[in-house]
Amino acid sequence: MSKLKRYDAVVNGHATTLKLTEAEAKERGLVEAKQAEAPANKARTPRNKKS
Repeated sequence: MSKLKRYDAVVNGHATTLKLTEAEAKERGLVEAKQAEAPANKARTPRNKKS
């Protein structure tokens, strides 16, 4: 079985990500999806807690 990869596509006017094999993506003319960067950690110490 071929390995599935994520590909960006527009389906019915909506951007979406599809999991396809390389052969399926080539048939549809899709390019591999770019990996999104992880968001910065916004965790902080609560005001009522003292360290």
